[in-house]
Amino acid sequence: MVHRFINKNYIFYRLGSFRSFWKLRHRFGLLEFQRQKTGYGIQDKLSKTKDNISAVWEISLRSWLSVAIALAVAFALYMSGVHIDVIKQLPLMNYIASCVSLDRNIYIQMLVTIPSVIGIFIGLYFTAVSSVLSDAYKLVPTDKLRILVLEHAVKNGYINSVAFLIALSLFLLGFSAISDRPIHLAVPILVLMTCIAVFAFIKLFVNMFKLSDPTTLFEPLYFDLRKWIKFATVDGKRWRNSNFQEYYRRQAHDRIATMLAIAKMSSDSKELRVESFPRMLRKLLVTVDTYFDNKRLIPSESNWYSKKREHKQWYLADSVDLDISAQTGAMLNPNEVPDNTWFEDSILNVFHDALTYDLERNDYEATYRKSLDLLDFYKSMGKRWFIDDGKKWISRLSDEVINSIASAKITSHTQELNSIGVTDIIASLPISLEIGFMQSVDKLDIASLRTKLRCTKWTRLKSPYKFSLPLET
Repeated sequence: MVHRFINKNYIFYRLGSFRSFWKLRHRFGLLEFQRQKTGYGIQDKLSKTKDNISAVWEISLRSWLSVAIALAVAFALYMSGVHIDVIKQLPLMNYIASCVSLDRNIYIQMLVTIPSVIGIFIGLYFTAVSSVLSDAYKLVPTDKLRILVLEHAVKNGYINSVAFLIALSLFLLGFSAISDRPIHLAVPILVLMTCIAVFAFIKLFVNMFKLSDPTTLFEPLYFDLRKWIKFATVDGKRWRNSNFQEYYRRQAHDRIATMLAIAKMSSDSKELRVESFPRMLRKLLVTVDTYFDNKRLIPSESNWYSKKREHKQWYLADSVDLDISAQTGAMLNPNEVPDNTWFEDSILNVFHDALTYDLERNDYEATYRKSLDLLDFYKSMGKRWFIDDGKKWISRLSDEVINSIASAKITSHTQELNSIGVTDIIASLPISLEIGFMQSVDKLDIASLRTKLRCTKWTRLKSPYKFSLPLET
């Protein structure tokens, strides 16, 4: 007896000559396609529903405290209305209740009107913000701009206050469904809060036009950036975890990118270039100065510092790398080293580009005004012992200023005086750097330094960073 091995290919071979087999197979294929299509649609809807529920849940967790406070206030007012007979027994309240009567229909209508009016105010505010910022902030990333605008509004307290007023009105409206009489005590509170919301809206609406000046949004960016810098130091959360270090660096990089976009926008605008842009540059120097205060607290091997490639030198390379490169004809593989100056380089480039822009147009008066801020900045760098960084930037700036002034055609006495003033300031920067360093050294007390060296517990991980001297020292 011969046993045949039956598989899919054998069946297709035997039935392939029949037309009805292929029609039946085609129908089964359509059914299988419809089954997979339906399954994919159901899975996609479930995934979207899950995402929506997660988003609603996250928003609810952030707003539960405000909702709970509004509910507690509404419940307290409702209980006062339930026990209004007890309150009426007081002599003063009895006189007021006899003089004042409140209609329930008017009370409910007031509860319905307040949220609708406040909602119109919020809509007008964000519409005005969109119209003002649509043309003024084209270069700023839209998501970062929305966050800044919302923080600006929330910091004023307006959004939180009107949201509380709407929630309170809705809760009182819900309590009115189970109560036959209006809550007398709620009326003056709602009227007072509504009047405050109206006048606050007028003030906020007027201040909103100040957002056309980009320096207005610099303050929340600065404080947010300072927070991420603090997290990267030894005083931050999970400061030894490389993933957290990388996350802090990305957040700081996003804030710096927004700062630089606002600065570039200010430099391109004729209206902002005279006053707002120099003020923005001074704030950028303050940002770098704040970073220098915390830089010594950041470990040198931290992922806070981005990586850059450094090409090997042939006479310093390892013999194995040299043999592989000689046999394959390829270049030496570069090393990845920490970019310890990425933060200050990205910001100081903007300042020096602004000086170069003024020098190219022979605007030595603007260059002189901007250069005045550098004296204190480099003196502060010297106090923090960042001598090598200061020398690098001073050398670059000196070359640009000297080359520009040497090749420029000075046509007026004012230009000549301003160019001399710029040259004098740039020549004084190394002296400012040295003075700051010497002042820092003179403040060191040898006796107290010796005592601190002996008493410090060097087994603790934070001890080297908490010491008064730089890490290199």
